[in-house]
Amino acid sequence: MPELADQRIEQARAVPITSVLGAHRSELRRTGAELVGPCPNCGGEDRFGIHLQKNVFNCRRCERGGDAIEFIKFYKNLDFAAAIDFLAPVDKPVKALKNGADGRHFVSRSGPWKYCDPASGDVRYTRTRLNFSDGAKDVVFDGPRNGPPLLYGGERIADLGECRRVWIVEGEAKVDRLRELGEIAVSGDCGATASKWLPSHAELLRGLDIIFWPDSDEPGEIYIANAAKCLQGHVSSLRVVRPFGKPNGAKGRDVCDWEGDAEALVKLAENAEPYAPLSPDKGLREEAAKSTSKEPLPPAPNREELLAAHWIRRELPPRDHLLGALVCTTSRILMFGPTGIGKTITGMMAGGAMASAQNSLNWAGQRMARVMYFSRPLSCALAPIGRLPQRT
Repeated sequence: MPELADQRIEQARAVPITSVLGAHRSELRRTGAELVGPCPNCGGEDRFGIHLQKNVFNCRRCERGGDAIEFIKFYKNLDFAAAIDFLAPVDKPVKALKNGADGRHFVSRSGPWKYCDPASGDVRYTRTRLNFSDGAKDVVFDGPRNGPPLLYGGERIADLGECRRVWIVEGEAKVDRLRELGEIAVSGDCGATASKWLPSHAELLRGLDIIFWPDSDEPGEIYIANAAKCLQGHVSSLRVVRPFGKPNGAKGRDVCDWEGDAEALVKLAENAEPYAPLSPDKGLREEAAKSTSKEPLPPAPNREELLAAHWIRRELPPRDHLLGALVCTTSRILMFGPTGIGKTITGMMAGGAMASAQNSLNWAGQRMARVMYFSRPLSCALAPIGRLPQRT
């Protein structure tokens, strides 16, 4: 094995172990200066730990430990040279190196792709894919990914008007390809079966015209099926294009294999069909159920009921007045003024008048009603013991 430059070795050793843990990072919990939890190789509950300041790891059962280089050798079953290429890849494809007993060879990296907060546009984390000669791929995240996963390209969605067209594809390179053709697209951050679609994603895409472009294989159909379950009822429409046909057991083809131009893409979108999931076999159904997020979705409003035309035609019931013409059962009243002017007393008087159908100031009580009165300073003091003041 050729001698490796000391600079690259030190660069590899300085890579935080937490940045190469991938999805296993969520399995660990913070305890003092360490992350503790199950070992990525042998499991368990708390036999594995990473010291964050020293950037070293240890597994008591596997009896392995050391710096970032030793961790990658342990975690990915790589030899020393391959571990260096994993942690400190060069800017161009490197010469194939033997990666341990399984004979894998590291070839190149793709990315990094920046995942940005959809509200601020700030980069939260990046994702890099490492490619091996046998077709295997590994993913490295850099940055704090301890919050909900983001959508790649999500920062371009926030200012879109309703019913605008947005593509959902599988992978960052496909999002970038559609951007080159003048379209807006997003992708999950963990591939076909691992990407989680959450209520926050449904809210971000609310009211938009969604077009799925799945890879032409079974994982691609799982990917869009999971997305559709999350987005149904929240977006304007769900449509799908399958220019390479349905999965047939052959290697999947995707957006990057398509040779059309921007004009052809517009026609493809115009001919998109309403989305309906393909009939999967048992294994596909089980995999889809396993990877679908269990987080409950917020109810979707009926957009038609929010339009002005609907409100003009709506028959509104007469107001149910409680205190003169000032307060009815649908009133929202804000009372403000300097401290000590009598806001609390006035509020208590109004509440008592509505509860007893009596007059208050110049307002006549209309009928007896149930009233709950909250006093903020008192409620804050009593909340810890489970009692809140109320008058009925």
